[in-house]
Amino acid sequence: MPDTTDSYLVSDQTRREVWERCHGAEYAERYYQLLGNRYLKRHRWWQFATISLGGGAVVPAAVAVFSGTNGAWVGAALGLVGVMLAAVSVVSLVGDFARKASVATAVAQTCARAARDLRDLLSAIDLEQIDETAARAGLAKLATLLESETYSTVAVGIQVDNADADSEKAEREARAHLESMYAT
Repeated sequence: MPDTTDSYLVSDQTRREVWERCHGAEYAERYYQLLGNRYLKRHRWWQFATISLGGGAVVPAAVAVFSGTNGAWVGAALGLVGVMLAAVSVVSLVGDFARKASVATAVAQTCARAARDLRDLLSAIDLEQIDETAARAGLAKLATLLESETYSTVAVGIQVDNADADSEKAEREARAHLESMYAT
């Protein structure tokens, strides 16, 4: 009777763990891309507000210069625009939205590469091209990469909310994509 414990077979538990980690990587890729897009929109909005307020300061000054009016309203208007411009500049600087967008997008790209490698690992398991030890080693390496990448976002102040609309959308898309590729 042939030995049913072929060295190329991987346990169902390991296959399931690879699939779950693959799902997690697919989810993280989609979520961080959506998060990066959200931060980029915020960055652009605050840039627009800064430019608009900067241009808005020119109007009262130009009216005063060209009309020869030196009314109190000119000083008040310039002061108000100046305060608003300062507030917008501070929010933009403190929010650091461009950097957050860049980091989130970079994390999404790393997660995409890890997801691709995990799909390759899952295929190798399904085709019985690797054994349990190799599958576990590959899983551990990719799991470490994903964890270090996603935790790196904390340092730049990226807020992750696993219950927001982006999270739900990323979850649906990741699950649908993987289920279309693999039977669970």
